[in-house]
Amino acid sequence: MSESPAASILVLADTPNDQKYLMEQLLPHAGFRVGGYEDVDQPNTWDVVLMNLMRMRPDSLSVLKQVRARNIMAPAVLYALHIDSDVAAQFFPMRIRRFVPLPVDDQTRLATLTELVHEVRQQADTAALEVRLAQAYALVERRVNEMGTLSRIGRAITAQVDPTTIMKQVLEAGIYLTRSASGLAYTVDPTTGQLVLAAHQGIADAELPTFQVASNDSDAFTVLLSGAPIMRVDQPVKSITVPLPLGNQIIGALSVYRGGAEAFDEADQATLSSVADYAAIALDKMEAVHQAHFRVDQSLQAARKVKYHADTLLDPIDGIEGQVALMTSAHETPLTDPQRNALNRINQAVTPLREIVGLIEDELADFDASG
Repeated sequence: MSESPAASILVLADTPNDQKYLMEQLLPHAGFRVGGYEDVDQPNTWDVVLMNLMRMRPDSLSVLKQVRARNIMAPAVLYALHIDSDVAAQFFPMRIRRFVPLPVDDQTRLATLTELVHEVRQQADTAALEVRLAQAYALVERRVNEMGTLSRIGRAITAQVDPTTIMKQVLEAGIYLTRSASGLAYTVDPTTGQLVLAAHQGIADAELPTFQVASNDSDAFTVLLSGAPIMRVDQPVKSITVPLPLGNQIIGALSVYRGGAEAFDEADQATLSSVADYAAIALDKMEAVHQAHFRVDQSLQAARKVKYHADTLLDPIDGIEGQVALMTSAHETPLTDPQRNALNRINQAVTPLREIVGLIEDELADFDASG
């Protein structure tokens, strides 16, 4: 644990001897950093203002008023022979925290000063801690809200089956959740392997031609090759670029941009990566739907081919049934039992064929009606 820096004391005494003694001997030897009248206009963070007044006059606090006018608001300790009611009335507005009557020995003087420095620093630490806690609470609250929003956005994105709509919604979600001003979404052209612009927001129309294809030195192209996100916070325009994964492949990149002093953080990068994951889920689902449609189309084509061939059987079946009926009804030459049995077997075999053809026709008719 590092030691606290030496306390910085601004010394304002009304006699040269006291000013010199306090600044050159007592306070430096006790470990304090000191400054005097000549340092009032110098930028410094003073912990305590020390006033030592041997002669109390109506305007004795005028020097302290000048210090306050320069926005030096460090608490003050006043060492004086005596004070009247007018001076006492100014303690609060002039931020005088301690009064020690003179004369006083060095040990008591240093003890009072050390006590005030400790109190001031403790209050500063407490205030800083309260600020950090408030910021942490606000950040947690914001992240919880973002998680709920991200979940709702994710459900909306994964419900889409059109790639253009998916990329547009993904980019809008990424910009909103990271509080960005603009963004670009790229996908890989399977023919050329280039990253082509799939969606954009907050980009001037005049600049769009520059972004139609990601250059080889762009963050989007680097992310495509490495699969690792890139966050830039040390530039006038801050940015995050994350990959769009689909299985073991990177099929694109998502970039968001923010100007101003507020930089992105790791939580923003994680949020944008989550949005990209939702895009991957939606695109994977879309691909599965397309594959299912393709297989259904193939099955339908095969069924139609079967129906075509089945239809070609109807005429021969009609002919066979007609011949069987003719031979069965002929009276010139009576049929023998073996002949009659053979004709019955032929007729029994033809009947299921006709039923199969009818079943195929009915199923295809139902499919066409539902499609």
